[in-house]
Parts: sequence; C-alpha cells; structure tokens
Amino acid sequence: MTKARLEESAKQMEWIKRGVTYVIELSVLAFLTWEEVETRCCGRKDIEIDDLKAISEYNYASEDHPMIKMFWAMFEKLTQEQRGLYLKFAWGRAKLPADTSQLRYKH
Repeated sequence: MTKARLEESAKQMEWIKRGVTYVIELSVLAFLTWEEVETRCCGRKDIEIDDLKAISEYNYASEDHPMIKMFWAMFEKLTQEQRGLYLKFAWGRAKLPADTSQLRYKH
C-alpha cells in the first residue's frame, strides 16, 4: 500500500517534468534560483512598454499614427496590475514571456 501511494502520482509528475523541460533544460535547472525558474516559466512580473512595443504589430496604421500614439500614452499611465489585465484580455496571458526575442516584430 505504501508503494502504491508513493507511485500514484508518477504519471502526473512526468507530465510536469516534460512541461518544465519544454521551458528550461533540466541540466540548467539546478543552477537557477526559484525566482529565475518562475520568471522563465511564467514570464516577467513587470510589463515593460518597450518590450511590448517591440513585439506589437499594427495592421491598419503605423506606429506614428495618432491613435497608436494615444494608445501608448494611455498604456504608460496604467499600473502593472492594469497592464496585466489588459494583456490577459487581449492576449490570454497576463505577463510577457521571459524571452521575447522570438516574438519580435520586424518593422
């Protein structure tokens, strides 16, 4: 019974391990603090406007358009919590990824 209890979540733990491995190589994991692991898995806590601008694409206007400028002026005034709520609404996640280099929009 003890063996069964200890092994009952083995499948779920393997799935968690696979998910973590998708984001962080296991060989590096031992060298990271829990804060670094959290950032790599969940994204950075603060939403930096320059990072968000770098991955933004404008379908109907350029970044010099008055409406786009008004949007960024408004966005700069939001608190981090409000920025997260906006991202959650528009993108489905409340944080930017730790590494946005693969998302960079080529202007």
